[in-house]
Amino acid sequence: CQELNIAAYVTKPFKPSELLDTIVRVVSRQNTAMRGPASSVLRRLRPEINRTPASGGSSSTCPPLKVLVAEDHAVNQTLILALLKRHNHQVTMTSTGKEAVEAYRQHTFDVILMDVQMPEMDGFEATRAIRELERQTGRHTPIVAMTAHAMKGDREKCLAMGMDGYLPKPLTPTDLYNTLREIALGRSGEKFGEVEGEECYGENQPTLVPGTTAAPPLPGEMNREVALKRVGGDLTLLRTLAKMFRTEGPKLVRQMSQALEASDAARLRMAAHTFKSAAGNLGAEGMMQQALRLELLARAGDLDAAREPLTQLEQAMLRLDRELQELSAE
Repeated sequence: CQELNIAAYVTKPFKPSELLDTIVRVVSRQNTAMRGPASSVLRRLRPEINRTPASGGSSSTCPPLKVLVAEDHAVNQTLILALLKRHNHQVTMTSTGKEAVEAYRQHTFDVILMDVQMPEMDGFEATRAIRELERQTGRHTPIVAMTAHAMKGDREKCLAMGMDGYLPKPLTPTDLYNTLREIALGRSGEKFGEVEGEECYGENQPTLVPGTTAAPPLPGEMNREVALKRVGGDLTLLRTLAKMFRTEGPKLVRQMSQALEASDAARLRMAAHTFKSAAGNLGAEGMMQQALRLELLARAGDLDAAREPLTQLEQAMLRLDRELQELSAE
């Protein structure tokens, strides 16, 4: 195919999502080619390194990058900062899209990790503002969305909004490091952090069915094996996140309860969305799915149906808190 100058190919039989991804990738590559290289860092690297696959979440072939992170939740901030510092990346942490845009005005970065839902200015608005600034400077900085949506169409939306790719939350070290490595290798026009949306939840990804209030089963406990993978096997970091979540988790649950009582669907959706990714960092997969269900119900405006899953989530939070307390005491 390369000899014939074919832009891309799919192998039959293929899934519709694979075909769509290939089309989006080709179009994105063409658009980025007109903007210029994604990063100047990688032109200094040997071309043959591009053919070396990243393995085991290692960034041994990735030089330290200047990374701007826009993330509003403390638990997620702590995890991302620890994972980036582990491989000597220089990190500037911001809590809102507005802060991220201001940091971009003042400094030069190799990559921006952008949360999608943030207060003051969300990730999409911040991306638009940064792209507008780039028209003045002629510089293009890769922006990778971090989203706890992980739903069908999210990748395409992120690309359409001017982002270069996305990482689903909760993050995994392997996905994060591989994405940074791809950017460092100057793979201009590729979709960084490409992950099939359905893999984030497997076959148990909940969907909102009109008139349905039944909730998926809640184990109400932490999957320690999954949690350790989230932190790259760092038990000390896991204990730190557990301690933080014992404070932040109940606070978010209270926000959901208050929002429901006030019939504030937008606030309920935001709190559930934030809870979802934070719980996922600790391997609380059942609670993560329940929070997603609350987010979907809030988005649909079906607040009456949200009462039962919220009650179950409150009970699960009590059970999880006991497990996190035991983990911290070990």
